[in-house]
Amino acid sequence: MLLSSHYDSWHEGITDNATGNALCLALAALFHGQALIRGLRIAFWPGHSNGRYAGSTWYADHYRSHLMHKCIAHINVDSPGCMGGSKLVINASGAESVAWLNQAIIATTGEPADRVTPLGKGADQSFWGLGIPLHFSLREVPEQRQSLSPGSGGGWWWHTEKDTLDKVDENNLWRDFLVYQHWLESLLFEERLPLDALQYLTLMNDALMQLQNEIDPAFSIEPFTSGLPR
Repeated sequence: MLLSSHYDSWHEGITDNATGNALCLALAALFHGQALIRGLRIAFWPGHSNGRYAGSTWYADHYRSHLMHKCIAHINVDSPGCMGGSKLVINASGAESVAWLNQAIIATTGEPADRVTPLGKGADQSFWGLGIPLHFSLREVPEQRQSLSPGSGGGWWWHTEKDTLDKVDENNLWRDFLVYQHWLESLLFEERLPLDALQYLTLMNDALMQLQNEIDPAFSIEPFTSGLPR
């Protein structure tokens, strides 16, 4: 089980990503010494912004075989505990069960996530193509967006010198910690992985159909069977 956050920041970078690093350290302290059925590896990446995920990409390249054979999930922690981050969004790009993802949110807040969406290239997702079945992260969004900022809970201070300690909401940070704790307890102590293969295949099929509708009809993604032996 790979848990990660990035340690390079702009200016003080308290909510991006000192809070994420602190959350990972707290989880390390919580699970240290417990009788886990799976190992927990925590990584802190450099090169997140300037290198566009260079640190996690280097790790994926150099430890490819180990990740392919051993890693069951990658969870990234980025910008938790932000002032104004009242709503929770799950960025999911693997075969994880949506119901399972929401169990941790409901157990913590009483309500499911505001939405569960496929994750684009972000949050140090450098591990696609390695066969790791679970890839997801938690993001915060404001009740009403006050800026066009995509980071730090939608706060206007993202990537500026104003990303200081006063931008942290301790209640939100504790809430986010509990969500990650629930997810990790399931992955580290339970034999069965929370996979939903049918849902994943449906999403893949929908994506392929959308692609087929957008490309030239001469390029077909339909299975090629003509002339092949049965």
